[in-house]
Amino acid sequence: MAKEGFNPKQFMINLRMLYLALVAGVIIFLAVVINLLGSENITTTGDLEILFLIDVIVTAVMLPGAYLISNRLYEQINRKESLANRLAQFQSAFIIRLAMIEAPALLSVIVLLLTGNISALALFALSLALFALNYPTPEKIGRTLDLSDKEKELLR
Repeated sequence: MAKEGFNPKQFMINLRMLYLALVAGVIIFLAVVINLLGSENITTTGDLEILFLIDVIVTAVMLPGAYLISNRLYEQINRKESLANRLAQFQSAFIIRLAMIEAPALLSVIVLLLTGNISALALFALSLALFALNYPTPEKIGRTLDLSDKEKELLR
């Protein structure tokens, strides 16, 4: 349940801070790993190809799964509830979506660290692109929750 004194603008600020923290975390992790490896240790083929195959499979399952699960949760949100309750439920589903996008990104960086195989960065880039597509805006939230123009304006 949502708390009294709910502030939609603060909700958007918090949601965006969460989003940016997750994106920054995976990018910083990648930068650290690349720094640790150094350019001479990054190759187009690496040992432990099975790890790269696991990365491909996890990415192929998790990224579509992120949308399937979060969309199912979005559909279950009762449109007759208060805005605060709907946004709280949206936030939970959104966090699940972001976590399921983040997991393959982190795995790709770990595969890069363990194998030195730069091909893992392609899977990382795919996750990063999906992160970019999911930046929270009042318009996107409004479409997802069928918010009125007045409710969307409260989020701005």
